[in-house]
Amino acid sequence: MIIQVNTRCVYHRLKSLPSDRDNLTLCPILDFANHTRASPHLLLEPSEIWNATPRSKPGDNLTLVSSHDIVIKEGEELCLKYGFHSNRTLFVEYGFVNEPFHSKCEGEVDVQDIVEQLFEGKGIIGSRLKGILTAEGYWGCVSLFLYRPTDQQPLSGRDWTLHSSPSPAHPSYRLVTALRLYEYDQSLSDESLQPWRDTLTGKRYTVSEQNEAAWRTTLLHICEVIIQRAESRLNDESPVSQCAQWVAWMHENVRSLWNEEKCVAEAVLQSLRNQEQF
Repeated sequence: MIIQVNTRCVYHRLKSLPSDRDNLTLCPILDFANHTRASPHLLLEPSEIWNATPRSKPGDNLTLVSSHDIVIKEGEELCLKYGFHSNRTLFVEYGFVNEPFHSKCEGEVDVQDIVEQLFEGKGIIGSRLKGILTAEGYWGCVSLFLYRPTDQQPLSGRDWTLHSSPSPAHPSYRLVTALRLYEYDQSLSDESLQPWRDTLTGKRYTVSEQNEAAWRTTLLHICEVIIQRAESRLNDESPVSQCAQWVAWMHENVRSLWNEEKCVAEAVLQSLRNQEQF
């Protein structure tokens, strides 16, 4: 039997070898630290950043420092930022979402289920397209989570997602790549696929004008599906007044997620209508 325990883990240099598995450190005390989406009060002092000289020696204590631009008042709760996670990730991993969601928030929608259905609808050709995307590393999401060494912000475009920021609201690069192949109207031989592969290496900006128009139309359809689906869930007025307080609170978290999907899809839809270039 495999039992998975989800708690706070950090990379901390406990062993001399940087890749030693023991350097991924279980840190239960961090379970007591609440999350903030704003500037956190406390920051983990990294023991090592990329190939830079370690800030601590192997085995040194884990260090928390105060953010230089935050003033902490007496009696104020100290918070950490769990990471630059989307609300869906926060909900699945930690059981809450950032509240309230509004149009200026960094909204994100995972559209993998919808896109997979599109490829499945093409039957044998769809299976062939899936094989090509898998071979090139562009099928669905990836588990690798990279950070820029300068500002520690996550690199965008790692999954099939829609984003409300930065402006204009846009699809992820991985999603654009998949949709370009989905709308590919030539044969799928290696030679014929070269224009699409050239967009992966930067040799071409687009496959063709026709292909750009086709995948943008498909993306518009995806946005409409998301909006209709979200509105259906938001209009479901299931009674929760008699439920336990935590159930009612969780119900509002779920409604917030549906509202976020709707708002982000509407923003991307508007970008498409405005002919924004992604």
